[in-house]
Amino acid sequence: MSVKFGASSAVLCALVFGVTDFAYAQTTAGGGVDEIVVTARKKKENLQTTPVAVTALTEGVLERNQAQELTQVENFIPNVELESVNFSGNALGASIRGLSFSDLEKSFDPTVGVSIDGVFLAWNTGALFDLDDVESVEVLRGPQGTLYGRNTIGGTINVRRKRPTGETNLRTSTLFGSHNQFDFKAFGEAPIVEDVLAAKVYYIHNESDSFTDSFVTGENDPGKDSDTFGASFLFTPTENFDAYLALDYQDDNSFYPPILNLTEQGEGICAALGGLEPSACREGSFDIAEDSGFETSFGAIPYTAPIETFAATLEMNWDVGNGTITSVTGFRDSEETLQEENTGTLPIDVGAGPVPLIAAYRPQNSDQFSQEIRYSSDYDGPFNFVVGAYYLDTHYDIFPFDNPFGRDDAGQIFSLGDAVQSFYAEQDTRVASVFGEGTYNLTDTLRLTGGLRYSSEKKEFLLNFLDPSDLSVTASAQDEETFNDPTWRVIIDNQFTDNLFGYASYSRGIRSGGFNGRAATPDALGPYQPETLDSFEIGFRAQTSDNRLRFNPTLFYSKYNDKQEELLFGLGNNTTATIVFNAASAETYGAELEGVYVPNENLNFRFAVGLLDWKYNNFTALDTRVGSSTEGQVIDISDTAQLRRAPKFTFALGGDYILPIGNTDLTFTANYKHTDSFVAGAALFELDPRAIKPSTDVVDVSVTLDTYKEDTGLPIDLSVTAFGKDVLADGVGRNGRPFNALPDFYFTNPEIARRWGVEFKTSF
Repeated sequence: MSVKFGASSAVLCALVFGVTDFAYAQTTAGGGVDEIVVTARKKKENLQTTPVAVTALTEGVLERNQAQELTQVENFIPNVELESVNFSGNALGASIRGLSFSDLEKSFDPTVGVSIDGVFLAWNTGALFDLDDVESVEVLRGPQGTLYGRNTIGGTINVRRKRPTGETNLRTSTLFGSHNQFDFKAFGEAPIVEDVLAAKVYYIHNESDSFTDSFVTGENDPGKDSDTFGASFLFTPTENFDAYLALDYQDDNSFYPPILNLTEQGEGICAALGGLEPSACREGSFDIAEDSGFETSFGAIPYTAPIETFAATLEMNWDVGNGTITSVTGFRDSEETLQEENTGTLPIDVGAGPVPLIAAYRPQNSDQFSQEIRYSSDYDGPFNFVVGAYYLDTHYDIFPFDNPFGRDDAGQIFSLGDAVQSFYAEQDTRVASVFGEGTYNLTDTLRLTGGLRYSSEKKEFLLNFLDPSDLSVTASAQDEETFNDPTWRVIIDNQFTDNLFGYASYSRGIRSGGFNGRAATPDALGPYQPETLDSFEIGFRAQTSDNRLRFNPTLFYSKYNDKQEELLFGLGNNTTATIVFNAASAETYGAELEGVYVPNENLNFRFAVGLLDWKYNNFTALDTRVGSSTEGQVIDISDTAQLRRAPKFTFALGGDYILPIGNTDLTFTANYKHTDSFVAGAALFELDPRAIKPSTDVVDVSVTLDTYKEDTGLPIDLSVTAFGKDVLADGVGRNGRPFNALPDFYFTNPEIARRWGVEFKTSF
C-alpha cells in the first residue's frame, strides 16, 4: 500500500512542523532520489527507516559543492554550526541544537562527538580535517550516548573514509584559488595480493596566504601550510573476514588572521594604555578592518597553532553467520603549540624594542588509545541487537615555553615581554563502558528499541604553578575523580505506509565532569560534576510514491541539568582566572525539516530549515561586576544569561543541474545558507552587542566539466571545476567569532568570506 503526497501536502507538512531535517540523495539513473544507507546505529539501514535525526552527505554531494573541510558541511544541515577554533591545532568548534563547545583546553570535554572510521576523538583538536577521499559524513543530532563513545549530548559527526578497492588507479587533484591558494592531492591504489590484500597511499599539500594584510608591513599575512601522508590496507582472506588498517601523519604549520580589538574607549586595556596605542581600541582596530572588508590585520606576532599528528586505525569484521563481530582499535599522538597576541594590539616599545602587550605560547602533547568490540546480530526473528564494550585511555600535558623575547624566564602568558603566568598541567583519563541496544518487532510495522550504556571514568589531574624565573614550584593542586554514568535511549517507530515512517524517542546523554585546566589558583581546580541532557524527539520520514519528493520533519525538546558554566575573573597583571561549576539548568526545543525534490534525472533541489529556541530555568553565579549593587553576591542570572552559538533560524536551499554535451557532462551547482545572528561570546549578567555574531547569508556556486575515458577514448577521466565561495559577501572576510575575556575586553577572530578557485581532477 502507498500514499501519494501532492505539492500542497508537502507545503502543509513544512508549515505544521516548522522546519527541518534533510538528507541529500543523489539522482538515480531513471530519475528520483537514491536510497541512502547510513550506519548511524552501528549497522546499515535505509535513511528513511532510521529512527534518529541524521543527515547523510555522500561523496557526490561533498565533491559537487566543493566542501573542502568539515566546517563546510554546516551549509546543508539545520541547527548545526561548525567553525575553526584557531586557538588549538585543527580544532573544531561544534554546536548542534544549541549545545556547543569551542574551547582549547583539553581538560574540558566537547559536547559533540567526532568519529573517524569508527574511532571517537577524545578532544576537538585534530577534528577539523579535509574531506578528500571521504565516502560519507553523517551528522546525528541529539544525544547519542548509547552507541557512540562518550560525551555526545549534542550529537555525533560520523566520518567514513573510502577504503582500498583492489583496483590499480591514480587520482590527482590540483586546485588554484584566491589568496595564492595551492592544493595538491594524490591517491594511488593497487592490489598487493589479488582479491586478498589491497593498498592505498596518499599525499595532501595545502598552502595559501591569509586573506588579510598586515597593518604594519602592508604585506600578506601567512596562511595555510600543511602536509599530510597516509596509507591504508584492506585484507580480505575470506568472505567472512576483513581487516582495514589506516595510518596517517600530518604536519600542519598554518597561520591564522590575528584577532581584532573590540574594546571601547574607557574600557579595559584601551583605558589602561590611555590611548597611547590606538590598536588597543575598537576604532583603531576592528573599525579599520571592517571598513577594508576585513582585509586589514593587527598583530604583534604571527598567529599560528602548528600541530603534528600521527594516527592509526584498525577495524576487523567477522561474519559469524547470525551476526558480525567488529573490533575497532584507534591510536592518536599529537604535539602542538599555540602562538598568538591576545589583544590584537600592535607591538609596544618599552625601551628594549617593541614587544606584544599580551602574548600566549602554549606547547602541549596529547595521545589517546581506544578499543571497541561489538557484536551486531542478524537474526530472522523479531529481535536483533548490538552489544559491545569500549575502553579509552588519554593523556595530555601542557608546559612552559622559553621566553621568545630575550628574557630569562618561561611560561605560557607573556606581558610586555615578561612571563606572567607559568605552570605545568597534565591529565590522565581512563574510561571503560559496556553498551547494548536491541530492537523488537512488535508487529509487521511497529518496532520498539531500547538501549543502555554504563561507563566508569577516572580522571587524574595535576597542576603545578611555577616561578617563571627558575620554574620552581610555587603552589600545586592535584586531585582525581571517578564518574559512573548511565545513559539510555528508548524508541518506538512505525512504518505507516510504504512511503511514510514515523518514530518517537527519549534519550539521555551525559557530558563528563572533570577539572579546570585554566585554573589560575589551586581553589579553582575543581572538580565539577557531569551535566545531563534528556531529549524527546518525534520524527517522520516521507516520500512520494513516484520517488521524486522526500521530506523528513523532526520535532525535539531537551532538558539540560547541572549545566557546566565558566566565569572569568581578572587577577591583575593582565591575567585571568577561570572557574567552572555546575550552575544552571536550561531547555532547548525546536523543529527541523530536510527534503529533496528531483523533477527529472538531470535536476535536483535540496532544502533544510531549522527552528531553535531555548531558555535558562535557573543560573546561579557570583556577581563579578565591579561596582554593581550585588557585587560579590551569588545571584540568579537566568533572565540575562545567553546560550551561546544557538541561532534561532537556519535555512539552506541548493541544487544541481547536469547538462550532457556530447561525451561530457556540465554540472551547475548552487547552495544558499542563511544563519540568524547568535551570541558567540560569554553573556551572563548583560548582553553586549559585541558578543553577537551578525546573521550571515552565504551563496556558493560551481560549474564542473566531466569527461570519461570510456566515452572519449583517452587514458584518463578528467574533471575541471570553477567555483566561488560566499560570492555575495561584502568583503573577503567577516566578523567571525566575537569573544570577551578580561573584564571590559572584547575581541573577535575574523574569518574568510568571498573567494574563488579552479580545480583539476584526473583519474588514471
